[in-house]
Parts: sequence; structure tokens; C-alpha cells
Amino acid sequence: MYFILMIKSILLTIIKPIVMFLFIGSKILWWVYKTKVEGVVELANAPGIATITREEGTEIAHIQGDSIDSAFFAQGYAHAQTRLW
Repeated sequence: MYFILMIKSILLTIIKPIVMFLFIGSKILWWVYKTKVEGVVELANAPGIATITREEGTEIAHIQGDSIDSAFFAQGYAHAQTRLW
């Protein structure tokens, strides 16, 4: 019986810090890489000028571009922003 309690204590001592580290690490990653919904982003390889505006409550993206290529590029960028994290 004592052996089982000792193993349980050791496992809890090891598992508790790992769980805390994973939880805190995931919160830090979410904060660092959260979706940028305000401001201007300039991309070097974009084929033209496009704007992405988002609705306030739902953050649904509305995309307008000066060409079809720039609109599709902005659509991919917005899609990757919301799906990545």
C-alpha cells in the first residue's frame, strides 16, 4: 500500500508541473500569435493592394482588392489568420 502511495506522489509531482507548463505555454502562444484585426499589414509578395475589413462582433472578413489576384491573395491571408491559431 505504501509503495502505491509513493508512486502516486511521484507521478503527481512530475505531472503537475508539466500540465502547468503546457497550460501557461499555450496561453502565451495564443497571446503572441492571435489574429491581427486592426492596423495595416504590408506583404512583400502581394500582387496588388487589397483591404480586409472585419465585422466587430463576429470578425467576419470582407475583402476588396484592385485585382482578382490581390483579392484571392488577401482571402488566403485572412483564411490563414483565422485558421492557424
